[in-house]
Amino acid sequence: MDASDPFRNPNPIIGDSVLDTRYLNPEYLFNKAADFAIYIFNHLFTKDALHNVYVVLSFFALFFIAVIIYTTVRMFEIRKKEHLHLQHEIAEYAHKQALKEGKTEA
Repeated sequence: MDASDPFRNPNPIIGDSVLDTRYLNPEYLFNKAADFAIYIFNHLFTKDALHNVYVVLSFFALFFIAVIIYTTVRMFEIRKKEHLHLQHEIAEYAHKQALKEGKTEA
């Protein structure tokens, strides 16, 4: 076994399998993830990039405000439609009751 390779697993059961690769080593994976996070952090929070983030977030805010307004308008339209439908159902029920009472009285 080569002591100079820090990614080499000394476990004889794993041996030279796919599990013995350095890419499945948690320490290696964490270091790569940390390097990536630092890279993203450094490039995301520059002055120009931060301005771009603000622009994108502004577009998202406008989009979601439009969705909220559309949903509110549709809610009022549906309420109005339900109200008219219920008025029609109540009038129809009252008419049927009047006919039913007229037949029972006669």
